[in-house]
Amino acid sequence: ELCLTKDSLVGIAAQERLSCAVSYQTLYTRLLAVRASIRANENAGSSQSVEYFKKHETDMERDMKHCLRGIKTIDKEFPEAKVKMQELAKKLA
Repeated sequence: ELCLTKDSLVGIAAQERLSCAVSYQTLYTRLLAVRASIRANENAGSSQSVEYFKKHETDMERDMKHCLRGIKTIDKEFPEAKVKMQELAKKLA
């Protein structure tokens, strides 16, 4: 027992959910740039660079799935964390 109240646990879950959501969005934005680099290098005939960026693409897609799994897990354990997270996000905006 950590002696944390239900509200404290929901607050922690909301912060973690926000962190996962921000990470997902950051990765998505970077993924768009990586895909553009893949296309540019394909057009330039640079197969070595294409492979380099495709590895990054695969890694980012894996990490994005990890973020979504984290959000789903938090939502299952703490359904009220989503609303609390939205409140936290508004304060940051």
